[in-house]
Amino acid sequence: MKEKVTIISFVFLVLFLIQGTHFLLMLGVAELGLLSYTEEGIFLLLAFQVLLFLGILLSSKWFGVRPRLNFKSFSFRIIVLGLILSLALFFLQSAIEWEFLILLANSKLKFFEVSTGYLDDSYVLVGFVLSILTAPILEEILYRGIIFSKLKEYFNLRISIILASFFFAIMHLNLEGFFAYFFVGIVLTYLYSITKLLWLNILVHFIYNILAGILRTSIHTTSETTFYMGVLTMVLSILYLIWVLPRFEKYTNI
Repeated sequence: MKEKVTIISFVFLVLFLIQGTHFLLMLGVAELGLLSYTEEGIFLLLAFQVLLFLGILLSSKWFGVRPRLNFKSFSFRIIVLGLILSLALFFLQSAIEWEFLILLANSKLKFFEVSTGYLDDSYVLVGFVLSILTAPILEEILYRGIIFSKLKEYFNLRISIILASFFFAIMHLNLEGFFAYFFVGIVLTYLYSITKLLWLNILVHFIYNILAGILRTSIHTTSETTFYMGVLTMVLSILYLIWVLPRFEKYTNI
């Protein structure tokens, strides 16, 4: 029991150091006033990625875990399944958000439309680029490759997946989106648990973040047709998740 408490405490400490240092940097940059508002935002975005990298180095040393990308089972079939999984995961995550449920209760529904607005704002553009280039790699290595792998040494598989997903969700500092991030964490952690392929997790996370970056939601009054279209999309996404996850385990263990 003592060892379990210790390992969870160490995980909290690593994540606290990342967020705490980032918060101090935010205060320091604001206090100095040397940068414009946009420049401050870009600096903090870049700083957070550096802090994630340092968190990986620190936790890898503390926990004695050295994650590997593991490119075995690299195949076109796995890639295609991963791409569709990213799409299904994105739709389901959007449906779990608190905002979506409130809109649905008020006879409105969120629809997705392609947006290029990020091209007009340098801060948003940098955030988008980092979300697809560095965030999937750093987050998958930290939360799945290191934290989840270490938790499995002290907890059973189910508890380890829940704990790793909880840490993943709280680090996004989004209370309204907590359950959506937690759900994404559950799927990604379970995917890694059955395949042991970090490259596959990074790919799914990469496509998921691209979708989140280029698709914006628009609000429409729900008609009977659009409501059933929305429900059908969610049902098909759920069925695909149920169908595809066992096949990842089958195809990656051939």
